[in-house]
Amino acid sequence: MPTASALYQAGKLKPISVSSPRRMRELPEVPTFQESGVPNMNVESWCGLTAVSGTSPAILARLREAMARVLKLPGVPTRMEGTGLSIPEGTSAGALQQLIKTDIARWQEVIQRANIKVD
Repeated sequence: MPTASALYQAGKLKPISVSSPRRMRELPEVPTFQESGVPNMNVESWCGLTAVSGTSPAILARLREAMARVLKLPGVPTRMEGTGLSIPEGTSAGALQQLIKTDIARWQEVIQRANIKVD
């Protein structure tokens, strides 16, 4: 949505489905792929703040606290939602680690099943 938002708003793009497991707040009339009869097509973009292995717990705690404050600043959630982004409930380090593991496993399977090779 962040990359397609301007095209959609200008009437140059007509969405047929969204790849998230839930309908988007910005596009309530657009069904999910699951609702459109395409199972297992739940793909969402995400971003997270990471640090190198061995970073001190105190530094990690300060980073988490600073990011939590930024995400709660007036206008930040609204601006993010206006571009199709959302702040998930699970923003802990453990939630991000699980998300990364899940995505790696998902895309490894896709790559193997499609026999994708790097040239």
